[in-house]
Amino acid sequence: AGIHAGVKSAASTPAAATPAISCVSGVFSGAVFPVRPGEELVVGSDPARCQIVLPPDYTAPAHCCIRYNGARGCWQVRDLSGGKTFENGVRTVRSDSFQEIPRGKLLCLGQGKNSQRFRLD
Repeated sequence: AGIHAGVKSAASTPAAATPAISCVSGVFSGAVFPVRPGEELVVGSDPARCQIVLPPDYTAPAHCCIRYNGARGCWQVRDLSGGKTFENGVRTVRSDSFQEIPRGKLLCLGQGKNSQRFRLD
């Protein structure tokens, strides 16, 4: 069951210890998606491949893969878009392997006014 136009229900305020992806700007702005440790989510525009589906004008068919590593207490992200996934809007996320990103950082899909921004809580 994917998140397509809000299919997966978003929690309004997850517990502080619960890892969650919070959309801070873009089509899901204000939504919070709790994530189980080890669960992998692919974000992009292809509903057959992605659990969080965004409009094709904003993202690649499979833009990035996100997971929370509970043992290490951090997020792990891998770019699938050819270099259009950024940590805090400036640092390009690796495509050859998962890159660790601390909780609280922003994950930006694309740049500019159509950037989809998620806080990794």
